[in-house]
Amino acid sequence: MTPLSPSVGSHRASCVAFPGGAILPRTMKRFLGSFFYVGLFPFAPGTVAALAAAALVGLSYALGSAWWPWAVAAGAAFFVGVWAGSTSLRAFGEKDPKAFVLDEAVGQTVACLGAHAALAGTWPLWINVATAFALFRFFDILKPPPIRQAERLPHGWGIMADDLLAGIVSAAILVAANALAR
Repeated sequence: MTPLSPSVGSHRASCVAFPGGAILPRTMKRFLGSFFYVGLFPFAPGTVAALAAAALVGLSYALGSAWWPWAVAAGAAFFVGVWAGSTSLRAFGEKDPKAFVLDEAVGQTVACLGAHAALAGTWPLWINVATAFALFRFFDILKPPPIRQAERLPHGWGIMADDLLAGIVSAAILVAANALAR
């Protein structure tokens, strides 16, 4: 019997293991993977998650937040997403479930890092954040190379890497466009 196999009278069947043996309820993976249940929105949950992330980051920038806490949060959330995405088949009941939107939130946050970098540019913050949102959704949906190839990585790596790359490309384009507009 494996440590997480179902057993009579045990709660461990509804738990997942952390490296090192700690356990976490399976519902926590759903909570995190769905970006705090945003992924349960009835239509376009990926777009809603990206919009929520853009709104959070944009609002924090408007209130004077630095960029680096968002970069750290995106990095940490990326690895949480790899972990949660690796078992999304069991946690959500399908290979790449629509409810798993942490990847969109991470990618959009990375795209919005470009909005902060572009603050010294000629466009107002809200235009930079809206442009970061539009660029990210464009690249996330279209998936040009190498974004599509990243999606083919195994397990949670593929779920998360394509959106991370879409965010990086979006941020780079936003920063370049602002630099050219000066």
